[in-house]
Amino acid sequence: MPGLLVIGLALARFGVHRRLGSHTGSWVVVTLLFGVITAACWWTVWAGVDLPRLSFGLASPPEQLAGVAGGLFYASLFVLLMRLGLRGVLGAVFAPMGRIALTNYLLATVLILALSPVLGIEDVSDWPQITGLVIGIIVVQGVWSALWLAAFRYGPAEWVWRCITWWRVAPFRR
Repeated sequence: MPGLLVIGLALARFGVHRRLGSHTGSWVVVTLLFGVITAACWWTVWAGVDLPRLSFGLASPPEQLAGVAGGLFYASLFVLLMRLGLRGVLGAVFAPMGRIALTNYLLATVLILALSPVLGIEDVSDWPQITGLVIGIIVVQGVWSALWLAAFRYGPAEWVWRCITWWRVAPFRR
């Protein structure tokens, strides 16, 4: 995690976000680059290339790099899709999830911990089950977030957080 923070700081200092911001073609290149890196890393894992695990980590270097590159791939793909005219659709789907992000994060953690043993997920090699679980959680949270926010101002965790930080009971229902 500290390494990711340093990478993020370096990217911000070099103004990468400003350089990419106005060029859709750059976002295509970045998205493809991170997609290829992610696929190559996972290929080494699935092909059984034996690389030593770092002493402080549970995953091999390709697994760790695939996680970072995969996250950057998804983020750049999201930005690219917004630049290609899907901003309204993506906003309608993801804005409610973002408004109750803390609740969704906590809920996803509980669902992953509860459902992983049921689905037989033991490690990262169980990627079909992991993928299905993640997609299922995103769908459930997308629907649940929109329905919840139709009746309430905040998610449950956000409401508790506001009450604690505001030192008073915040209004909850719409």
